[in-house]
Amino acid sequence: MSAPFREYDPDQAFLFPPSLRDWLPDDHVAYFLLDVVSELNLKDIYAYYDFEEVKDEQGKVVGRRAKTNRGRPAYDPRMMTALLLYGYATGSVSSRQIEKKCQEDVAFRVLSANQKPDHDTIAEFRRVHLEALSGLFIQGLQLCREAGLVKLGHVALDGTKVKANASKHKAMSYDHMVKREEELKREIDELMKPAEEADQAEDGRYGKGKRGDELPEELSADAGYFSEENVKALGDRGIEALVAAERLKHGEKPPASRGPLPKGATPKERMMRKLQTLAGRAADALRKVTVEPVFGQIRTRGLVRFWMRGVEKVKAEWALWCLTHNLLKLFRSGWAPPLPS
Repeated sequence: MSAPFREYDPDQAFLFPPSLRDWLPDDHVAYFLLDVVSELNLKDIYAYYDFEEVKDEQGKVVGRRAKTNRGRPAYDPRMMTALLLYGYATGSVSSRQIEKKCQEDVAFRVLSANQKPDHDTIAEFRRVHLEALSGLFIQGLQLCREAGLVKLGHVALDGTKVKANASKHKAMSYDHMVKREEELKREIDELMKPAEEADQAEDGRYGKGKRGDELPEELSADAGYFSEENVKALGDRGIEALVAAERLKHGEKPPASRGPLPKGATPKERMMRKLQTLAGRAADALRKVTVEPVFGQIRTRGLVRFWMRGVEKVKAEWALWCLTHNLLKLFRSGWAPPLPS
């Protein structure tokens, strides 16, 4: 009599060694990233390692191996890079998450060839090679260009807010903040008296209500990225700038242009008029479909906070998020690296 279910035996031993390629569908993104890593130039990462000779029992040199600072053989940089790229592509970016995934997740086990680097090793690899890893962003763009996904012309700029990785040692407890507040109040009281005397003296010198350092009107009300310096810098490079010169409420449209532009119009007024034209509105609308969706897509993949500290390290980590964003687009386009000749 046959069993009512498919045969199930968790203790079944394999008679032949299984192939990692059988663990995932052929079109899985993990295999795509393995192919991409094989195309990337990792020379800046390889240059970090010291190599030692490997000898057989007779003392003959049969090869060499890379060592870590702790004297143990290092994991292959291709494998570590693939793990990080897949981690950022899927939102598993902490070293502990990746360590756990290498034990439990089939795709991570395929990428690591069933090796299981611990979180200290993963964190150290990212810390040491962060600059080199962020430099792969340019190589990723070059791959996208080869696939016909990159066209230079309209470039859009936008911003978003992401939580930082703050140091707990620099945070204050409530009791300490109360104590510090009392100290600051005493210091402020000591400073207030001479400040009031200085105010009275300056009122007599500049006039009531005047600061004495007022700037021209075209310099006190700029919004967003707009500034005369930014517009001039882009113009000097032959780039036509379209930058919002004032803040509008969501869904609000700029007022329609009326009458000729005054001869003495400020750069801000000229920019506002340019954005009011049909061509200007059409070009500005491209920003909503060019750059704004990128932030939403990256956040959907798991970007809640940065794991690195310091401006330069955060810039490098952001480059990793952007690199994997582009690689996923490259994967969905159907592109594949050329087969070796």
